[in-house]
Amino acid sequence: MRLPLIAPADLSDAQKPLYADMKQGIASNFSDFRAVAENGALMGPWNPWLHEPVIGKAVWDLTKAMSMQASLPDAARQMRFW
Repeated sequence: MRLPLIAPADLSDAQKPLYADMKQGIASNFSDFRAVAENGALMGPWNPWLHEPVIGKAVWDLTKAMSMQASLPDAARQMRFW
């Protein structure tokens, strides 16, 4: 089952700051694939994190720490299928 995407206009007060932080991080660090729908909803792993913003923030903070403090080059940390 896939969770429905959450349009920015439908975000709760708890979801809005997480959405803004993730959207900024996606634009600067995860722009190699489509992660934002035409209506602005976040797709991929970010969508479920928005559905549970307390847990989602913890996962997002860990993702940022692992990505921004990485000592291995991207090619060694990421799988690419193209």
